[in-house]
Amino acid sequence: IYMAAEKEKEEGNTKRALEIYELAHKLESERPEPMIQLKNIYLVDLKDDVKAEQILKQLLQKDPEKLEFLLEMGAFYYNKGNYAEAVKYFEQARPQIPTNVDNLMNISACYYELKDYEKAMVATRTALEIEPTNLDLLENARSIADQMNDTDKSIEYLKRILDIHPNEDTYSILAAHLMQKQDWQQLIKYAEEWYNWDKTNKIAVEYIIWAAQ
Repeated sequence: IYMAAEKEKEEGNTKRALEIYELAHKLESERPEPMIQLKNIYLVDLKDDVKAEQILKQLLQKDPEKLEFLLEMGAFYYNKGNYAEAVKYFEQARPQIPTNVDNLMNISACYYELKDYEKAMVATRTALEIEPTNLDLLENARSIADQMNDTDKSIEYLKRILDIHPNEDTYSILAAHLMQKQDWQQLIKYAEEWYNWDKTNKIAVEYIIWAAQ
């Protein structure tokens, strides 16, 4: 029956696929698969967020602790821009998958959008303990530190990024931070490193001259 529904869906017969999945749900109401497929059709094909949300809530009512449903709910609300609601479900899922970096990043992203930068940083640091060389996490941590006006932490993460992946933007941001702090010794060090990485870069040379004066 699932194969028949999937075939109808692939052929563009969305209405027929819905009917088959609804029948499957009636025949096996305890199985979550038909409801999940119905949710996907309403959400992706029919763009009916209200119906999709109703189905997700029904699934969660049947099994409030099921990891798959918690993550589905979190993703649903995150994609709708309802970060306060999304983070509730990602946090509920967290005890089941405490070392899941993707979920920790989702939690951090929600708190970031809610401007709760301290909680965003806690989640990101936890993820970095698991994957210390993850560039996305390091960049997130740097961005959060900037929002917290914690220049020292931002510098720390920028240096860690450069150790793994030297690049123009990171050198530029780091140099600006070091210039702001008037840390001339470190500015010379990283401006020289920047120049050695790209000997055509005139800005790096200017930073070296400014720091040496």
